Amino acid sequence: MWADGAQNEMLKRFYIRVTGPGLGGLVARVAGGTTLAQVASMGLALLVGIFLARILGPEGLGVYSLAIATIAVLNIPTEFSWSTYLMREAAGAHVRSDWGYLGAVFAWCTRTIFLMSLAVVIVAAAVLLFLPINHELRWTILAALLLIPLIAQSNARDLAMRGMNLQLIGQLPMLILRPGMFLVFLSLAFVALGTMSAPQAMLLHVLAMVAVVVAISILFWRNTPQVTAQPSVAFDGRAAFRAAWPMGMTEGLRVLNGHLAVFLIGALTDAGAVGLFKVADSIGMMCAMPLSILNIVAAPQIARLHAANDARRLKKLVSTVALGMTLGAASLALFVMFFGAEILLPLFGAQFARAETPMLILCLGYALGAMLGPATVFMNMTGRERTVTRGIVVSFTANLVLGAALISTLDIVGAALANVAAYFIWYGWMWWEAKRQAGVDTSLVPALTGLQSPRNRA
Repeated sequence: MWADGAQNEMLKRFYIRVTGPGLGGLVARVAGGTTLAQVASMGLALLVGIFLARILGPEGLGVYSLAIATIAVLNIPTEFSWSTYLMREAAGAHVRSDWGYLGAVFAWCTRTIFLMSLAVVIVAAAVLLFLPINHELRWTILAALLLIPLIAQSNARDLAMRGMNLQLIGQLPMLILRPGMFLVFLSLAFVALGTMSAPQAMLLHVLAMVAVVVAISILFWRNTPQVTAQPSVAFDGRAAFRAAWPMGMTEGLRVLNGHLAVFLIGALTDAGAVGLFKVADSIGMMCAMPLSILNIVAAPQIARLHAANDARRLKKLVSTVALGMTLGAASLALFVMFFGAEILLPLFGAQFARAETPMLILCLGYALGAMLGPATVFMNMTGRERTVTRGIVVSFTANLVLGAALISTLDIVGAALANVAAYFIWYGWMWWEAKRQAGVDTSLVPALTGLQSPRNRA
C-alpha cells in the first residue's frame, strides 16, 4: 500500500511537471510534436530500409551503406559545425529580438557552407575517378556526392529555425518529406524497371533531397522575421571561426564515430557484413530515438536559458529531459529484447538473421546510456565545446582500437560492442564534466530525487 501510494505520488508529480505552464510543460509539448514527427519519420525510414534490403540484398545494401557513410564523412568539412553554431547564435538573437544579427550570421554561415560544399564535391569526384575501388561502389558514391550541398543547406535552415523555437517546422522536411519522397521514387522506379542497383537507388535519394531543400527554404523564409535592421552586435567572421571549430571537430568526429563500424567492417570483412550491421543499427537507432528527440528539443532551450543566465530553470530542464530519455529508451529496448527476432526476420528476410545479436547489444547500450541525460548537448550549448571535443577524440580512438580488435574476432557483434563502449566513454565523461565545471548533474538521479514525495524522503 505504501509503495503504491509513493508510486502514485511520483506519477502525479511527473504529470503536473510535464503538463503545466512552466518550462517542463513547454518542453513536453514541443517533445510531443517532435516525437510524433520522429515516429512517423522512423516508420517511413524503416519502410525504405526494408525496401532497399529486399531489392538490393545484403551486398547491395552494403554498397549503398558504404556510400552513405562516405558522404556523411565528406559532409563534415562542408558544414564544419556552422549549422550548430548558427543554431546557438539564432537562439541568442531570438532572445534579444536582434533580427539584424540573425540575418548577418545566417547569410555568412550559408555562404560559407555552400563554398565548402562545392570544393569538397569537386575534389572528391576527381579522386574517385582514379581510386582502385569496386565499379558499383564508385558510381554509387559519385551519385551520392550530389547530396553534400543539399544536406548542408537543409541542415543550416533547420537548425536556424530550431534556435528560434521553430523546432518542429524546421524538422518536418527532413523527417517526413525526405523518406516519404524517397519511398515514392523507389516504388515507382521498381515498378517501372523491375530491378534496381545501388547507384540507381542513390540517384532517387538525391531527387528526394532536392524536394527537401525546396520545401525547407520556403518554410524558412515564411517563418522567420525578414528585418533589414542593423545588428545590435556586430558579426565577426573570425570570432565565428574560433567558436565553431571546436564544435566542428566534435561534430565531425561524432559523425565519423557513428560510421566507423561500417568502414571497419567493409575493410576487415565484406559488403554483405556491412549490410547485416546496418540492419541491426537501424533497429538500434529506434531505441535511441528518445535520446535524439529530446536532444533536439532541449538544445535550443538550453542555449536560451544559458543566454538568459537562468540557472534554476536550466537545471530543471536537464532533469526533465534525462527522465524522458530514460523512460523512452528503456521502453523501446525492452520491446526489442522480447520481440526483436519476430520483427527482424519477417521484415528483412532470413538472410539478415545474423543481425539479431548486434541489434540487441546496441538497443541495450542506448537504453543504459540514456540515464546519463543530455550531457553532451548541455556542454555544447553552454560554451564548453572544447571539453566535448576532447571527449569525442578519446571516444573515437577507443572505437577505432576496440572496433579493429573485436571485428577481427567477433565480426559484427564486435562492432556493436565497440560502438557501445565508445558511446559510454564519451557520454560518461561529459556527464562528469558537466558536474565538475557547471555543477549540473545531467543524469537521471536529480529527476528521481525531485519526483520523490517529502514523506518518501523522510
